[in-house]
Amino acid sequence: MNWSNISDEELDRLFKASADNFDLPFVQEAWTAMDQKLEMVLERHSWFRRFFPNFCILGFVTLNSISPITYTQSNLTR
Repeated sequence: MNWSNISDEELDRLFKASADNFDLPFVQEAWTAMDQKLEMVLERHSWFRRFFPNFCILGFVTLNSISPITYTQSNLTR
């Protein structure tokens, strides 16, 4: 077969035939290892997802409660 003159349809047919005949074996150990890797990644960032929004809310409330006090004190000293 001359690969330089192959049509798109023929190339698609060859890829489809190759993909249809490919059967990936199931290996339980590989999936277990992947689950462990994913758990390690999720555990490392779980504290950030849990506490960061709370810190943002706490900071927002703190800044909004301090700002009026500072503003009124600066107006009183004028």
